[in-house]
Amino acid sequence: MAQAQYMEDVSGFVLDEDRIVTYKWLSNSLSVSANAAKRSRRAVSTQANVTLISRILHKFVEENRDRVTATYFLHAEQEVDGKTERHFTVLREEQLEEAQKKFSRILSSHVFRSEAACFGLSVLTTPQRQQEK
Repeated sequence: MAQAQYMEDVSGFVLDEDRIVTYKWLSNSLSVSANAAKRSRRAVSTQANVTLISRILHKFVEENRDRVTATYFLHAEQEVDGKTERHFTVLREEQLEEAQKKFSRILSSHVFRSEAACFGLSVLTTPQRQQEK
């Protein structure tokens, strides 16, 4: 399936059907295991699809910034008392830049999930909301 078709599918899921699109869902759609996708730098056989996954989610968020929100996965290192600590965190888009400043080295950062922007507390994502869709 071409990238344009995946972009259309993601757009329909998020904007028309009010669903959440995750890295794992898109990985499954491309027939790439999410774990292989996470190890993309080392998994040469899946590199093209993994890059496509990251590119699709990133492009979708960039093109629809006024209508969607993104959650990011951040893998980084920080020096503490002469020792290197690795950190893994999932955070909202508006927290990303500030979080990146706290670390000495960013190892990986990608869109973890995207969903339609909601501006009221009454539509917070819950497992029940996801099951109803």
